Amino acid sequence: MASRSKLAAASIPQALLASFVIAFVATGLGAARALAPWAQLGSLMSARTRAVLAGTAGALAVLIAAGAMATALALAADVHRFSDVYRTLDPGFVGAALLLLAQIGYLPNAVLWAVAYMLGPGFAVGAGTVAAPTGSVLGPMPAFPLLAALPAGAHGSGPGWLGVVMLSMPYLAGAVAGVLVVRQAPTAVLESAPMRGFCCGLLTGFVLGIGSAFAGGPLGDGRMAAVGPSPWQVTAVASLEVGIAAAVTAGLVNWWYVRRRWTGLAGDARRQAGQPGGRAAPSRRSEMTRPWPSDRVADDDDYGHVIYLNRWASDGDDGNGGGAPSGRRPRGPSALP
Repeated sequence: MASRSKLAAASIPQALLASFVIAFVATGLGAARALAPWAQLGSLMSARTRAVLAGTAGALAVLIAAGAMATALALAADVHRFSDVYRTLDPGFVGAALLLLAQIGYLPNAVLWAVAYMLGPGFAVGAGTVAAPTGSVLGPMPAFPLLAALPAGAHGSGPGWLGVVMLSMPYLAGAVAGVLVVRQAPTAVLESAPMRGFCCGLLTGFVLGIGSAFAGGPLGDGRMAAVGPSPWQVTAVASLEVGIAAAVTAGLVNWWYVRRRWTGLAGDARRQAGQPGGRAAPSRRSEMTRPWPSDRVADDDDYGHVIYLNRWASDGDDGNGGGAPSGRRPRGPSALP
């Protein structure tokens, strides 16, 4: 309330929600650290949960790194515009230091704007404006040096291949998520890996949507009332692009992993069968129905063969080949009443 003025006002709901989220995350991390050391916290979760979280973290890391790189390249390409804004403002030594701190504070917003640009929806810097890969329409910009990284023309000033690379980043992030999912929890059920990969995409889109909601908002009345990306568009597009790429990659990598395991089991069976006195190897079907190492850790199952014992095998033994004596019906579960 103290920061409210006729020209600008802080959003009280966003401030309260952001404070609650920060307190919730900090309290959760502290409680988790008190429960177990950081190295052991992952073992408390199931293999499927670890796989989805690892894939989501990998996809977010790729997108955020690509957004930071795109922001740095855009500033480096338009460094002359950056210098012109500084000369126009002429802030002095103290003003330049404060302006630098303000730009550092807005860098996370710029990275999320770059991620929204790579996803496709883009972002707005004022009413009736848009900066997207398909085209940019910008009006007069505020005299803020960080805005010098915005596209200068309708289609930007960079080479054409750079736009293709930026648009491929969400699919690369999905591919990384799919590989991490299979590395964390390979499964013999081939349709399970694509489902986990798509769940990574949904969670990635949800996180980016929340970040986009906090990275935008009105900067006053009138033209600057619409600034930043659209949260629901970023959520929908990120979930589909990252989720589909992660699902396809996870399915292919898991199929290759299972196929390689089957081939290795078949080779072991042939080698053991060729050794004199060697123990016969189990069949592929019995091996593939056994729990995988990741599932075994999560479900605490034993890893071994099941031996079936016929408890009535000696009841009908008369010393003549182990058959039942004449006139007596063989005992056991297979005998008919």
